[in-house]
Amino acid sequence: MHRRSPLLACLLLGAACQPVGPASIRGARFDYNQAIAGSWDEQLLLNLVRLRYRDTPQFLQIGSVLARYSLAGGASAGATIGVDGTRRTATAVGANIAYEETPTITYVPLQGEEFTRHLLTPIGAQPLFLLAQSGWSIERLLRCCVQQINGIRNAPSTAGPTPVRGDDAAEFVALAKLLRELQIDGVLAGLVDGPVVPPGVAAGGDTRFVLQRSAEAAADARLADLRAMLSLSDGCAEFPVRAGLGSGQGCSIVMQTRSLLGVMFFLSLGVEAPAADAQAGLVTRSVDQRGVAFDWGLLVGELLRVRCAASEPERAFVRVRYRDHWWYIDDADLESKSTFCLLTWLFNLQSTSPAGVGPILTVGAGG
Repeated sequence: MHRRSPLLACLLLGAACQPVGPASIRGARFDYNQAIAGSWDEQLLLNLVRLRYRDTPQFLQIGSVLARYSLAGGASAGATIGVDGTRRTATAVGANIAYEETPTITYVPLQGEEFTRHLLTPIGAQPLFLLAQSGWSIERLLRCCVQQINGIRNAPSTAGPTPVRGDDAAEFVALAKLLRELQIDGVLAGLVDGPVVPPGVAAGGDTRFVLQRSAEAAADARLADLRAMLSLSDGCAEFPVRAGLGSGQGCSIVMQTRSLLGVMFFLSLGVEAPAADAQAGLVTRSVDQRGVAFDWGLLVGELLRVRCAASEPERAFVRVRYRDHWWYIDDADLESKSTFCLLTWLFNLQSTSPAGVGPILTVGAGG
């Protein structure tokens, strides 16, 4: 005689009798979050390396993530009385659990007229000032994203493929550092008035530099240096900023910004190339006016340094393998990590993902 007990089966498969949905949230949300963030960092780094070699960059957006989890189980229990003609009883218990995860991920290439327009559209002063208001270094923002201010040039040739002739930006770097000092001390701030507008839209709020403590600022020698560098009139407490070329008049500032692609070309100069690749002509060899090799690290090294190694690095914030080498940002290089993070925010501000939304994670937790 055989007897089966449903209660015993459920006890043996307690995990299978519990709801799967709530338990899957923690693992799905955080695991996929880390995977998506990590893959985006690797893709962005890869494209910087590609630009250094004049290879074609390519962006692939994660359109959606559908993760379905299933947990199924079965159990059996029985007893046999009178084994071998005696009164001895034999029992048999069996159980099985099957767990399965079936993710479906869709990828959408970022390309076409709209995406290209956003890549090539100048970033504009408004998002830069919004970032400055939120605590970002005005020096980092200006050096990465601005071509020139009131005629002071920031190596404009670096907004495209690596130029053959080195481009000096010593005066612009000095200006950016001075503005950063005034920002830290609370003397000067970048403000935005009016509504925030999408990238590429001309209308929007006014942007301006403002003296926050005019009494102290008036006695600050650094402000006199700022006025002298930008050819500004004395006594100004506000400096309206407008887009364009050339120098401002009176208290106005004229600023020409880079496009997102221009920022990426500029930062790609921080990618170190193996000596063998340079000798083989795989990367541009830049020289100064005397014909001496020009080190772009002097211009970009304070902002971003992408190192190169023959073997996989042990301590890396982000790493990617390309052209038989490993390219990475050291995890302890906080300046490079900050600039890389800024590039991510600029990409989010300037570009658009399909349907105007980010990746959609759908978790199907049915049995």
